[in-house]
This record gives sequence, structure tokens and C-alpha cells, in this order.
Amino acid sequence: MHLFGGFFQLGYVTQELDAACEAFRARFATAEFEKSDPQPTNGFIPPTKRLALAYVDDVMIELIEPDRDQITIYDEHIPAEPGAIRLHHLGYLINDYAETLGQLEAAGYPLPLHGSFGDALDYIYADTRPQLGHYAEFIRLGNAGRAHFAGLPRFRTR
Repeated sequence: MHLFGGFFQLGYVTQELDAACEAFRARFATAEFEKSDPQPTNGFIPPTKRLALAYVDDVMIELIEPDRDQITIYDEHIPAEPGAIRLHHLGYLINDYAETLGQLEAAGYPLPLHGSFGDALDYIYADTRPQLGHYAEFIRLGNAGRAHFAGLPRFRTR
């Protein structure tokens, strides 16, 4: 399996989600975003305070407002202006979580964050900044995750 196949997402960090969503819509004429406030799962407090998701054609745009009460992998990417966004990661869909985790470990990538959201999805963040200038996120979708992603707002440019 090729690690960097299945590209589907641009992940951006912002300091203020509502301002970033509005600025993104105004600049790029996209649809509305679906916003969420991730909740603790199995005692794990997520590093994200708020998220916004939407598709532009077949590429998902993820806007992330980090939880500023903890140290996260997003911190160094937070832009100075409230409505600004900064690229944090590219997202790739995968079929096999354990296989991808093993490949990333064998390739020597640091894996600062990985886990599961039940039946929805499993995720792995690989620190590819020295090679690519950004992180890479690998996501295996379960049935609930596929259904959720299919229902996200979508803006068609063509």
C-alpha cells in the first residue's frame, strides 16, 4: 500500500473558528461548514476545541480551533489573526489502520497523535514536517464515519 494515496483533505488551524469559517466562505464562495465541538472519548480530552468541515468538489476542508488549555500538535500553526487559517496537514483515506500504523512506524515517522472515535473512524497523525513542511493525517472510516462525511455540506465548482 502506498502511504500517500487516497488524498482527500486539507486541514487548517485557526484561533477563532467562526471568524475563519466566515472568512473562508467570503474569499472562496464555499458552502456553509458543519461545525462541531469534539467531546472527551474514553477519558481522552481532544486537542481540538471546535471543528468545521465542508467539501469543495471532492476535497474536504477542515478548520480546526485547538484547545488552548492544553499543548497540542496544532499550536505552532495557529495564525496571529482571528479569522486567518494556516495549513496544518493533508488528509489521506486508508483501508487498514494497523497496516498503515506499521508502515509509518517502519518508515520512522514520529506519530504524535493517533486513536479512534468508536465506529466512526480511526486516525493517525504522522509528523512529516521535515520532509513535506506539514503533518499528514491518515483516516480509516467506519460505516458511521462514511455516512457522516457523505452528509457534509458540499460546494461544487464544476
